[in-house]
Amino acid sequence: MSRLLRWKSLTLSALLFTVSLEAAAAQAAPAPCSSRFSFLAFEGKRVENIADADRSADIYHLGSGIAGGDVYRVVPRDKRLPSYVRKDYFVESGLVNDLRALAQLRALPPDAFPIRIVRTLKEFPEKKRLHIEDVPGRTLNDVLLDPALPASLRESLKNRYLDAIARLEQAIAKLPGASRPNQRDFRDLKGMPRALLFSITRNDGRGTSRIDIMLKSDNIIVDPETFELTLIDPF
Repeated sequence: MSRLLRWKSLTLSALLFTVSLEAAAAQAAPAPCSSRFSFLAFEGKRVENIADADRSADIYHLGSGIAGGDVYRVVPRDKRLPSYVRKDYFVESGLVNDLRALAQLRALPPDAFPIRIVRTLKEFPEKKRLHIEDVPGRTLNDVLLDPALPASLRESLKNRYLDAIARLEQAIAKLPGASRPNQRDFRDLKGMPRALLFSITRNDGRGTSRIDIMLKSDNIIVDPETFELTLIDPF
C-alpha cells in the first residue's frame, strides 16, 4: 500500500473513532431540562458546632424564623441514608403549634387543601425539636419571581396557590372557633397575597387552646420534576 493510501486510511479511521466518541458522549449526556429557569435549592451554610449534632452527617444552616427557630438540613455521609430537615424551636409553644397545625391540615378533606403536606419524621418535645422530610426544590415565592419562568407555568402555579387559599379559607370557616383570615405582608407577585393567617380557638373542657396557621408562598416548595406543591411549614 502506498504512503498516500496508508495516510488516507489512518485519517479515515481517526475520523470514524472521533465520530463514535462524540456519539457515545451525546448518548450518555443527560437530557436538557425542560424548563429554562433554575431549580437549584438554597443549600445553606455548613456548620459544625450545634447541640446534639449528628457527627456522621454534614449539617447546613438554612435560616432562622422569628416565630419558629433555627432550621438545618442534615445530610448523612452514608449516601444510602436520606437527608432530612431539623427544626430547633426557640420556645416549646412554637413546636406545639406547628404539630397541631399540621394535624389540623391533614384532618381536612383532601379537596379542602390541594397542596401536599410535609411528612414529620421525629418529634423531640423535651428538646423543642422536630425532624421533617427534606423536600427538594425551591420556594413558590422564589419560583414565581424568577424572570426566566415561562408565563404559562407562572400563571398555572399562581392559580393553584390562589385556589388552595380559597379552599382552605372555606374549609376553616366551617370549623368551630375559627377566626376570619387576616391577609398580611403583601409583595409584588402580580396582586397575589403572600401570606394568609388563620386562627382556631378550641376549648376541650380542660382549657382553651389556639392553633395559628399561616399560608405563605415562602413556606411552599415546588418540585422541579412534577411541579407538585408541598407545604413545609404551617406558620
